[in-house]
Amino acid sequence: MKRAFTLAEVLITLGIIGVVTALTIPTLMANYKKSVAKNQFKKTYSTITNAFNQAVQELGENIGCSEKNYSRSDRSEACKELWNEFVKNLNVVKYCETDAYAQGCVPDYSTDNFPFTSGCGGFSAAQIKAYQPAAVLADGSIIFPYGWYKTFHPAIGFDINGFKKPNTGGLDVFSLGISSKGGIPVLGAWHDGYLSYCLPMSKETYFYYIKDIYK
Repeated sequence: MKRAFTLAEVLITLGIIGVVTALTIPTLMANYKKSVAKNQFKKTYSTITNAFNQAVQELGENIGCSEKNYSRSDRSEACKELWNEFVKNLNVVKYCETDAYAQGCVPDYSTDNFPFTSGCGGFSAAQIKAYQPAAVLADGSIIFPYGWYKTFHPAIGFDINGFKKPNTGGLDVFSLGISSKGGIPVLGAWHDGYLSYCLPMSKETYFYYIKDIYK
């Protein structure tokens, strides 16, 4: 006759299962969230790079909007022209020229996640929500240019899942600098595709470089 398990043995087994579950579920959830973010990033990145490259072709190659044109007095106007052409190539469902948060184009980005940093405040919560334009795309993602009190600089920020949380740099909000290759503006060429052009990143950041997404 087979021996039945004692109550103590059952409780010990259940305890072990509980400990293993408690240790593995957070890791599984984190990996799942990272996988979802990676897929969302790829989709948004493809959309905005195609629109950006089309804008460059339409405007011509001699566009003075890149980090290499820092000393040019007309860089802000060049970046504004590039931004406007870029937005035309996207499926925009809502556009805010200013006061993006009040008009419902961006979520309530917190100052804790997007603080002002000296010399690099264009992606602070205050700038994004009040001073810069923003566009909500048909897929729910949001884009906004880097700027300082309505001036434009060579970088674009994007929230891959829009109004859904966590609304945090490095998790669902990223930025790409505009650099120049052979005199042609290229989105994402700045520092080998670094995803934090003046954008504060979370300590739990999923990705630091474009190459992290596609490896």
